[in-house]
Amino acid sequence: MTEKELNNLYYIKKRINRLNNRLKELEFETGVGSMAIDGMPHSHNGNSIIEQLMIRKDELNRKLEEEKKNKIDEELKITNYISTVEDEEIKLIMELRFIENKVWEKIGEELYCDPRTVARKMRKYLKTH
Repeated sequence: MTEKELNNLYYIKKRINRLNNRLKELEFETGVGSMAIDGMPHSHNGNSIIEQLMIRKDELNRKLEEEKKNKIDEELKITNYISTVEDEEIKLIMELRFIENKVWEKIGEELYCDPRTVARKMRKYLKTH
């Protein structure tokens, strides 16, 4: 497995966060405060703005569920790969980096090691295995 493949989980989590944020925005937009309540008739062209926002919200919810499934699948794939690593130090580095999404500096602190050394060890392992 490559470092790029191991980093996929990070990007899936980022997409999930972005979808969650967009859903929160849509929930705010669909609130009563966004409706014009002036008693005057309005043209809706088939769908009201609220209906369009609700349709968009449903689409985002479907995408969010799909991304959550992708996250579970990717996390299982990465976890299974890491469990095959025999070197316990490398295994820990990979868990901290790819499962817990820690930056090299934090991993270095936790392992009492220079962050560049930790990154180099992991990358050397990936090149040779």
